[in-house]
Amino acid sequence: MKHPTEVLIKDKEYLFITDYKENNTLRQTLNKLTDSVWGFTFENWFESGYWDTNCHLYSLLHQHNMVSHITVTELDLQLSNKRYKAVQLGTVMTNKKYRNRGLCKWLMSTVLKEWESNCDFIFLYANDEVIHFYPQFGFTPVKEYQASRLPNKKLEKLSVRKLNVEETCDLTLLDTISEKAKPLFELSVLNNTSLIMFYCLGLQAFKEHIYYIEKLDTLVIAEYQGTTLLIHDILASTEINIETAIDSLCTEDTELILLQFMPQHREKYNIQEYTEDDSTLFVSNKQADLFNTQQLLFPTLAHT
Repeated sequence: MKHPTEVLIKDKEYLFITDYKENNTLRQTLNKLTDSVWGFTFENWFESGYWDTNCHLYSLLHQHNMVSHITVTELDLQLSNKRYKAVQLGTVMTNKKYRNRGLCKWLMSTVLKEWESNCDFIFLYANDEVIHFYPQFGFTPVKEYQASRLPNKKLEKLSVRKLNVEETCDLTLLDTISEKAKPLFELSVLNNTSLIMFYCLGLQAFKEHIYYIEKLDTLVIAEYQGTTLLIHDILASTEINIETAIDSLCTEDTELILLQFMPQHREKYNIQEYTEDDSTLFVSNKQADLFNTQQLLFPTLAHT
């Protein structure tokens, strides 16, 4: 934890703190604010031991209460075989009683001053209430695109087993393959074990949706939504044909496959503009053209 700093914002004093996750009192204060605004806490993720040094906390305190916060996550990306160091801003929030006081603006300016020269680009997802807030900081909204196709009913499917991460052997398998995972998509996140574990163990959002294909030594994070198969991520320890993994997850009831990432080979897919309720992707202006000229989608497990 860096030394706390007293700051003056609109004639009121606040305490600025960063990288304090090991401080139990401060972490619980963060959890309280996160739960009140976003409906989750960081505690399971912290206790799992997978909260790594690439996730940084920037917060303002007032009278020992956390009143505003931004999480900064460093990500290594591979896009069209080129590597980028990206920074994602997430869990941007301010206590309801302290809004419209310039706190988030102060935090945003402070974070950008520190990180803009230390990465290739910065991005974030904004809800509809604040889409007019970010352009003043050099962010541009860009479109995302989703790939879909019909299942290949004629393909001989490989054996698939559902993982139980409460079992030590399955948790170890998830950890091992995540650490070795190869870039398989047009836009891939490298070395993403920490965020994968955030979703699977911290939020537990995908705890029941992890499948293992032993013959490929591959994990697929997927949901069955009626007759639709929604593929969130594919983690493989070696280069694989992702189509084999995808079709192996299809059941007799599957009529449509939707990907939450952009495949490298799009010829088999229908590509359409992707929209998510109350969520817009913003990227720093210097990389806006990169996203506007290519049809891309950040994988689900890269969101913070």
